[in-house]
Amino acid sequence: VIFAINLPLGLVSIYLLLAKVPADAPTEKRSLDLGGAALATLAFGALAYGLTSMSAEGGGQMSGPSIAAGAVLLSVFI
Repeated sequence: VIFAINLPLGLVSIYLLLAKVPADAPTEKRSLDLGGAALATLAFGALAYGLTSMSAEGGGQMSGPSIAAGAVLLSVFI
């Protein structure tokens, strides 16, 4: 019952958003940076794998190289 307040608050928020926030004017068409997206995905994936494998029994043999690879990929991305 206490969570029932979320529905009316959400509906009021959506109404106010649609009524008060102006629509963005169309701007120039931009292309998606697929290389950057792939690089960021690989970097964060390697970091996440390395950090989660550290908690495995024995510390995880691939945690160090995964974290290093993720750090290198992240620095290339930036």
